[in-house]
Amino acid sequence: MAGVLNTQLGGSTFTGRAVYDQGITGKIGTTDDTIAEDVSPIVSMISPYETPLLTLLGDAEFPAQSILHEWLEDSLNINELTVGSVGLDGAATELTVLSGANSLMLGSLLETAGGEVIQVVARASDTAVTIERAVGGSTAAAIAASSTLTVLGESTTEGADVREDISKTRVRKTNTCQIFKKDVIVSGTMRSVRNLGGIVDELDYQVQMRTREALRDLEKMVIRGRGAATGASGNAVAGSAGAATASRTMQGVRSMIATNTPTGVTMDNSAAVNLNTVIKTAWDNGGTDLDVIVCGAEVKEAIDRLNSTRIRVVNEENAYRDVVTTYESTYGSLAVVLSRWMPADEGLILAKNRIKVVPLSGRSFQFQPVAKTGDSAKGMVLGEYTVELRNEEGMARFTKAA
Repeated sequence: MAGVLNTQLGGSTFTGRAVYDQGITGKIGTTDDTIAEDVSPIVSMISPYETPLLTLLGDAEFPAQSILHEWLEDSLNINELTVGSVGLDGAATELTVLSGANSLMLGSLLETAGGEVIQVVARASDTAVTIERAVGGSTAAAIAASSTLTVLGESTTEGADVREDISKTRVRKTNTCQIFKKDVIVSGTMRSVRNLGGIVDELDYQVQMRTREALRDLEKMVIRGRGAATGASGNAVAGSAGAATASRTMQGVRSMIATNTPTGVTMDNSAAVNLNTVIKTAWDNGGTDLDVIVCGAEVKEAIDRLNSTRIRVVNEENAYRDVVTTYESTYGSLAVVLSRWMPADEGLILAKNRIKVVPLSGRSFQFQPVAKTGDSAKGMVLGEYTVELRNEEGMARFTKAA
């Protein structure tokens, strides 16, 4: 009778159990399926996808117009010459250098490491010149093999005519545009059912995830890419039907920096090859705009340990600080940026205004739907990019000492 009355009043059968006794699984088909599942409306993801270098560089002001992107580089004539493998005594007048003599006009003045000023009076080739010794009251002395000669400038006589052209040829540099592609296929059912985790449309969610992956892969290629061995036509890879097709790959910043690449570098000044000397090497080659160090985990930790007494600590804050975000050297103030995509023991000394990540015209990252061929929505996240790095000799790549 009590059960009938309870039903008539709109209640449920009394079981004598508390809610927590009924469990929280809420699996359909069990005796406990009256309790709804408690699923957070957020999908958790810990996979790394940050792109610190792309964030630093920002968008390029222009697109690439061809799959082989090209730019021009120019430079002034040399400031220094290196003596060849044979030195000179204090009276010899035939000087051999490694290269660069063709950029000297007749009458050019050079200074040796010992302070002697010499003058070029004849030039036989790019490596051989005849010199006058002890100019301007300087003292003649032996000139050591492999020593450095500083180019002071030119001198000439009054009324001299134009005699020679020492202008330099502009250099044409290239890099290949690489296609980044992420396929997306979502069934009609998956787009129709109610998904957990606050996902309204599975297709939109997968496009978002694949776009993150594409940006992450672009960051890695910008840093560590290697140009295709066969040039702009690319490497042979298997197509969808098993046929060989052309795949183009870009050169990254690491492989494009070839002039200044020291190894065994210490982060402090305790050794001959240290972080400051690496920066100076790039500065010596004209890198007066150096402004960022992009480094792996080991290098970043070593920089953070540099003379911690110089790190500003506010006494009112109950915090221990052991981090360096800016490295101020004689040759510039450089932001220190940790990148998980760099080799742990390597660092790059860069001038970000001379690096551009350039999309092929109309080919920046976008989702392109593909015609349906069944009960699914298809498409691809697609982009085509390359890297333009100007005057690599004014930057550096280094490997930390073990």
